[in-house]
Amino acid sequence: AKAEEPKTDEAKAEEAKDEEAKAEEAKDEEAKADEPKAEEAESEEAESEESKDEESAELENVAERIQELRGQWNQAGEVPERHVAGLQKNYSQVTDRLVAAYGEQLQGTDLDPEVNHRKREQIIDELEQLVAKTKEELKDEPDEPSLEDLASQLKQALAANTIRGAGGGGADDAWKRREQKAQRLEDRFKKLPGKAHDELMVRLSNARLELASLKPKAS
Repeated sequence: AKAEEPKTDEAKAEEAKDEEAKAEEAKDEEAKADEPKAEEAESEEAESEESKDEESAELENVAERIQELRGQWNQAGEVPERHVAGLQKNYSQVTDRLVAAYGEQLQGTDLDPEVNHRKREQIIDELEQLVAKTKEELKDEPDEPSLEDLASQLKQALAANTIRGAGGGGADDAWKRREQKAQRLEDRFKKLPGKAHDELMVRLSNARLELASLKPKAS
């Protein structure tokens, strides 16, 4: 076999140039392949930024939009009585969800969750004070009325039946006033928008139960 002739320096240089050209060509092909990916990434980033800007703008206007919708609700006019309870329940539930989701954006409005939390605390304080005052007043009353007290109560009852509206109803009227005040406080508590904290719901329930337990038994 004929021995392979050694490559000249000129041939070696030519081969090196060919290899370098192939490497450059491979790089160009790789760069071209990456271009769509880079463009896609840039497009996704731009869309993400645009979405964030839109979301930020929506959050800035959410309080105004919610108040606008509530105004429309208040001006909607009367509906058939059979639909009132269901509509009111749905409206309250939606309002509670909005307050839970956008509490920060609702600061300074009548839906402000922190302000309404403080209002609920004040209402519970009033209710608990009513219970405490009732306990004190009942403590001062004798457990077993004397014959003279019973005779006086009978005379007052007969007079009340004869001249209805001229005088008070004694202990019964006093108790009714307590119950009515407690009910008004509870109604104010429940009408405030947003979901009440569990702690306040427990205090409300306990105060109402304690007041009910103090009601004098019918003779």
